[in-house]
Amino acid sequence: MKQNTLILIFLLLPFIGFAQDGIPDLSFGDNGIVITDINDDEDNAYAVDQAPSGRIVVAGLTVSSVYQDFIIAYLEDGTMDTSFGDNGVLLNETDYGIIDQVSIQEDEKIILGKGDSDDYTIIRYLPDGSIDSSFGDEGYLSPLIDGETKRAFVLTQEDKILLCGFDSNENFILKRFLQNGDIDVDFGNDGTISYAFGDESYYPKYNIQLMEDGSFIIGIKIINTGVITNIMVKFNEGGNIDPSYGTSGIITVPVEELFTCSPLVFANGDTLARCQYWDVISETYTRTTIKFHPNGSIDLSFGFDGYLQGYIGEIIQENQRILHASRYYDWEGGQEIYLSRLFADGSIDPSFITAGSNYIMGPANVLLLNSGKILIAGSNIWYDWPVDIILQQFHNDPLGIEDHPLENFSIYPNPSNGFFNINHDYIISETPYQITDITGKVIQTGKLTGEQTVLNLSAVQSGMYLLTSNNNSYRLIKN
Repeated sequence: MKQNTLILIFLLLPFIGFAQDGIPDLSFGDNGIVITDINDDEDNAYAVDQAPSGRIVVAGLTVSSVYQDFIIAYLEDGTMDTSFGDNGVLLNETDYGIIDQVSIQEDEKIILGKGDSDDYTIIRYLPDGSIDSSFGDEGYLSPLIDGETKRAFVLTQEDKILLCGFDSNENFILKRFLQNGDIDVDFGNDGTISYAFGDESYYPKYNIQLMEDGSFIIGIKIINTGVITNIMVKFNEGGNIDPSYGTSGIITVPVEELFTCSPLVFANGDTLARCQYWDVISETYTRTTIKFHPNGSIDLSFGFDGYLQGYIGEIIQENQRILHASRYYDWEGGQEIYLSRLFADGSIDPSFITAGSNYIMGPANVLLLNSGKILIAGSNIWYDWPVDIILQQFHNDPLGIEDHPLENFSIYPNPSNGFFNINHDYIISETPYQITDITGKVIQTGKLTGEQTVLNLSAVQSGMYLLTSNNNSYRLIKN
C-alpha cells in the first residue's frame, strides 16, 4: 500500500505547489494576499518601501467625504504593525498633491514625497508615525525654488536626499540635502548642479539608478536642433559627469524617437536601457531593452545582438538576474501584471514559474523585499469597486551566486528513509543549497562540495521536500 501511495505522489508532483520561485507565498497574509480597506470607498496605494527591520510601508490617498493621505505599516507576514500610527494606520487630511514616493532610512525613519512637480514637499516621520520635527522646517522640506520642477528623488547610502529636475531655464538640475533636510553646500554650487542637455530635455520619473560607490545613472530624453534622442548619463557621487562612461559620460541609446528610456545597472557597471512607448494603433506598449558595457558598446551576447524585444526589467537581483513585470493595460487604466525572470544574457530563467497578479490593478509597484521575495503593492482598478489596498507576495530566491550548472547530478536513494546521496561532477568551490517543505519553510541549508554530498533528513517528517542549488530544483521524498 505504501509503495502505491508513493507512486501516486510522483504522478501528482507536477500539480503540487512547491515553494518554487514565482509561486504565491502562502505564508503571507491570506494565502499570499493582504487586502486593506480604510473607509469602504476608494483607497489608492501609490508608493511602497521596506525598512531594514522588515516592516512594509505603503502610502497613498483615500477618498470618501474628504481626501486623506494614508501611510500603513505592515509586519513581514502581512499583519498590521500596531506600533505605527493608530493601530498601523496614519491618516492626514489633504487638499493638494498626491503621495508619489516613500523611502525608509536605515534608522527606520520614513521619508515621504507628495505634491505637484512644481510644488513639492518632502516629509519625515519617526518610526511610530509622528512627525520628525528635527527634519527641515518642523518635519517638512520644500526642496524647490521658484521656477524649478521635481522629477524624482532617492536616498543615498548616507541617507542624504538626492533630487533631480529642471530649473526655470529648462536646464537639468541635481540637488542634494543632508539628513536633517538642510541643503548640502558641499554638493555642486551650494547644493545644486545644473546641466544643459540639448535645446530641450525631458526626464522620466523615478529614474535614478544608484550604484554601490555612490555614483548614479539617469536616463534623459533630449531635443537638439529638432532631433529627439534618448541618452544615459553617469554622474559620480559629487554630481559631476563621469567621463569614463560611454563617450564623455554619455551613452546614446539607438532607438526610435517615440521611445522613452530609463536605466537598470548591473554590479559590473553594465547598463540596461529599458525603452517603451504606447502604440495607439495596437493599443499596447512597445518595449525593447538594450544592454551596454560601461564603455558604451552594445553587449552583443545579450538577447539578439544586444536587443531584447518585448521586455523591460524592473529589478536586477543580487545574483544579477533580471526580474521582469509584464504590464498589460486596458483603456480604463487597469493593468494585468505578470512576473518572469531572465538571466543576465536576456534568456528566460526556467527555474522561475511565471506568476501573475490575482487582480486587475490600478496603481501598482513591484518591490524586491529584504528576504528576496517579490511584492506587488497597489490597489485594484476603479471599476472593480470598492477600491482597496492589495499586497501580493511571491517566492523568489536572489542568491548571490554565479550560475554554474551542476553536471551529472543524481540523487539516491530517492525515496529515502532519511539519508540522500547527492552525486555530481567535482565542484571546485562550495555551492550553497537549501531544502524547503511544500509550504516554503526552509528545513536545511548547507553547501555541496567535491563529488558527493550526503544530506541527512532523518529528523524531519515523512513527505515531499525541494532541494534548490544554483537555481536548479530537485524533489526529495522522505519515507
